[in-house]
Amino acid sequence: MDLPTCPACKQSVLDDDAVDCPFCGAPLKGGAAPARPAPAAKAAAAKSPSDRPGPTKGGSSTATAGKPSSPAARGGRPAEEAPAATAEDDPFGVDPSAAANAIPVSRQPGAGKTIEVSCPMCETKGYISPKASGKQVKCCNPQCMVPLFTAPDLEKKVVVAAPPPPKKKLPWMYVGLGVAVVAIAGVSIYYMQDHGPTELPPLAPYVPQNPGAENDLLAPPGGNKKAADAAEVKRTEAQTPEAARDAIVKQALARILEVGANIPPQRKPTWRRLAATAYFYADDQKLADEQLKLLERASNQSPWELPVRGRFATEASVALAPLLVVTGKADAARALLAKHRSEAPLEQLAAAVRIVIQDNSFNLDTALTGRSLGEWQAPLETAVTLILTAHGRWNEAAAWAGQIADPVAKAESVIAWSESFLRHDSAGVDQAIAAGKDLAPEDQARLLARLAAVRFAQGDKSASAELLKRARETLNPLAPPGPVIVEGIKPLLDLKQEPAVPLKQKALAAAEIAGVQAQMGDAGVWDSILLSLRYLSGIGPAITPTQARRRQVDGDSGAVSAELKKAMALKKQDEERRALTQYKQKLRDVEAAAAIRFQAEVHVLEAAANFGLLDQVWDLLDSYDRRGPKEHQPLIASPVSFLVAERFIDAGNAKKGEQIATAVESRIDHADPEVVKLAAERELKGGNVTRCAARLNAVITPNGHVHQWVLRLADRLVNAGKIGEAIDFCNQI
Repeated sequence: MDLPTCPACKQSVLDDDAVDCPFCGAPLKGGAAPARPAPAAKAAAAKSPSDRPGPTKGGSSTATAGKPSSPAARGGRPAEEAPAATAEDDPFGVDPSAAANAIPVSRQPGAGKTIEVSCPMCETKGYISPKASGKQVKCCNPQCMVPLFTAPDLEKKVVVAAPPPPKKKLPWMYVGLGVAVVAIAGVSIYYMQDHGPTELPPLAPYVPQNPGAENDLLAPPGGNKKAADAAEVKRTEAQTPEAARDAIVKQALARILEVGANIPPQRKPTWRRLAATAYFYADDQKLADEQLKLLERASNQSPWELPVRGRFATEASVALAPLLVVTGKADAARALLAKHRSEAPLEQLAAAVRIVIQDNSFNLDTALTGRSLGEWQAPLETAVTLILTAHGRWNEAAAWAGQIADPVAKAESVIAWSESFLRHDSAGVDQAIAAGKDLAPEDQARLLARLAAVRFAQGDKSASAELLKRARETLNPLAPPGPVIVEGIKPLLDLKQEPAVPLKQKALAAAEIAGVQAQMGDAGVWDSILLSLRYLSGIGPAITPTQARRRQVDGDSGAVSAELKKAMALKKQDEERRALTQYKQKLRDVEAAAAIRFQAEVHVLEAAANFGLLDQVWDLLDSYDRRGPKEHQPLIASPVSFLVAERFIDAGNAKKGEQIATAVESRIDHADPEVVKLAAERELKGGNVTRCAARLNAVITPNGHVHQWVLRLADRLVNAGKIGEAIDFCNQI
C-alpha cells in the first residue's frame, strides 16, 4: 500500500494517523511548514553570547529583544550564501548543537550510572546517572537514526523531617545504672569462683542403660537369677577405671580417623606417624602397622618424613624407632638412627628427653638408667631400649638390644634392659643375668654390679652382696696391663697399643663395683677406683708428654727427622721421609689413645667424688701433678678439682673447699662448659637465678653442650616447688 508523504519534506511517514510530519513538523493535511532556524544561525547564537539581548540598566529589554538579528549584523554571511544544514540534507539527521549538549548514555552500568533507559527509536538499553533524569540524552547505539531523546523523570523523594532529639535524661539515672552493673558484676565474680563443695550430695540412684536389666535385677530368686548376676557384673565392670580408659581410647581413635580426611596432603605423613603412635599405645598393632606401611610407601623428602638434620631430627628418629621395632621393622629402625646421627651432646639430649617423656616422669634431673658413670656411650640405641621397656615391651626390647652389631652399644643396651627388668620384677634376677650371657666378661661384670645396685636400692642387701661378689669374681681374672710410658722417638714407633674399648669397659666395671661398695660401706671402695685407673693407664700415655711431642713435630720437623735418622741409622733420604711419615701417623694414634684415657679418668674420678671419696680424689690429683714429664697427667686442671671443691662445701667443709678452689683458680679453664655448669649450680643453690642464667648463657652453643644441664636445673626448681623461679630462669636463658 502507499504510505502518506509529507508535502513539505517529501518523506514517507509510517504512522497512518500522524497529523504532523515527524521529520520536519509540517502538517500532513496541508498548511505551511513551521519556520526552522538555520543551523549556522544557531551555532552563531550559541557561540556569541555577547550578541544576545540583555537587560538595560533600568531593567527593561531592548526593542529588538526576542528577534533574531540579521546575519550581516552578526558578521556572518548572508542567508542566501549559507551552506545547506545537515537537517535539510538528511531527513533523519539531528541538530548538531542539540547533540553536543545531550548527555551520552552508557552501554554498561558504572560508577553513578545505575538508571536503565531505553531508546524510543532503536530500543537500545543503556544507563544514565540520576542527575540526567528529565534531560535530553544521546542513545549509546551509534547506528540509531534518531539518537536524541528525553530521559524519564525520577520520582521525587519525599523528605521526612528528622524527629526532634530526645531530651537528656537526668544524671542520677546513669549513676543508678552504673551501680547496678557493678553490683551484678561483683555477684557474678563471687559465684564464678570455685569455693569447693561444702557438702557431698547423695549418690544418684542407679538407672540401668538396658531396659530389660531392671526387670532382671528385680526378678524373684530362681527365675532370672543368672541374667541378674550377669547384668550386675556388666554394670560393675562398666564403672571401673579400666573400662573408662578403654572408652576414652576408643573415642580418641575414632576421632583420629575422622580428622584424617581433612588433613592436607603435605601434612599427611606427620598425621600418619602420630596415628601409628596412638595405635601402638592402644595396643592395636595391626592398625599401627597399616599406617607405617602407608607412610613407608609415600614419596617424601626423607624416610618417614622426618627432619633431615639437627636435634629435632635425632629426637624424632628416637621417637619413631621403637614403633618400627614393635612392628617387625628393626632393620629399618637401625637405618633410621644411622641416618639421623648428630653431635654427641645433641644425641645425649635427644635420648634423655624422649626417655623421660615416654616413662611419664618428665624429670631430667635424675639418674637415668645407664648413666651411673658419665653419659651413655650409645645414647640412641640405649634410648630405644628404655622406651620399649617403659611400655612393657620386654621381648621386643631384649631382641633389639641383642641384635645390635656394635659391641659397646650392644653391651650398654643389654645392661640397661637387665637393670630395668629387675626394677620391674624384683624376682627376675636370674632372667636379668641371663640376658648378658653373650657379653664379654668385662661387660658381664658391669651388668652384675648394676644389678647389685638395684637389689641394694630394693632393700635386699644379702642379694646385693652376692651379686657384687660375682661381679668381682668375673673381673678379677682380667688383669690390667702396665702403664704406657714412652721414652725416646724409636720406642714410640715400636709401641704396641692395647685395644682401648675393652680396657675402658673393664675400668667402668671396676668403677661400677666401687659405687656399690660405697653404698654398702665396703672398705675396698678406693681399691676398686685405683683398679679402674690402672686399666685406663694401659690405653695410652699421659697427656703432657704427648702434647710435648706434638709441639716438637709442629715446630721443627727437621729436628725430628734428624733424630729419627740417628736413632734408626737411616742413610737414604727416602728412608728419612718414610720414617717421618710413619712417626706422624703413630703420634696421631697415640694422641687419640691419650685423649680416651684422660676423658675416662675424668669420669671415674668424678664418680669417685660423688661417691664421697673427696680426700682420696684430691690427694690423687695432687700426686699426678707432682709426677715427672714422662708420666705427668694434668687432671688437677680438669673440672674434677672444681667438683671436689664444690662437694667439700656441700659436705659442710667450706674451708677445705675454698682452699682447693683457690689452689686451682689459675689452672682451670673457667670457660669450660663443665666448670660453668658447676658454677651455675652453685649460683642456683644460693638462690641467685639471674646469675645462674647469665653464667649458662655465656657458654650455650647450638651444639647442645649445656642444653641438658639447663633443663635439669629447671626441673630441679620445679621439683622443689619453685614454679615461679623456674619460669623466671627459663625466660632468662
